[in-house]
Amino acid sequence: MSERAATHELFNRGIGMGSVRDPYPELKALRARGPVHAIDLRANFPLFCPQGENPPAFLVVSHDLVTRVLTDPETFCSSGYAETFGLAAGQNILQMDFEVHARHRRLVQHAFTRKAL
Repeated sequence: MSERAATHELFNRGIGMGSVRDPYPELKALRARGPVHAIDLRANFPLFCPQGENPPAFLVVSHDLVTRVLTDPETFCSSGYAETFGLAAGQNILQMDFEVHARHRRLVQHAFTRKAL
């Protein structure tokens, strides 16, 4: 296995790729227990915690609250990714908020249309 392939494999394991075949039963159970859940990044996504830290993180599973998180820049932001995922992946669109994110997304969104995929 090449060094690049090994790095990609480590990344995939670090983000849990392949560990969930069908997420919908678990998401349904989470929604039944409540709309917001604290998650342990270090235990579930060790690649997001390369320095061994465990920053507070939350999983939001209700449509209304997800919409609020994605549209309320005064309360929520994506900069936390810089301190976790960004250390492993470098600066990327996940760390960008609103206008900057939208500007970068417009540059690449054509590659993710149904026809392109």
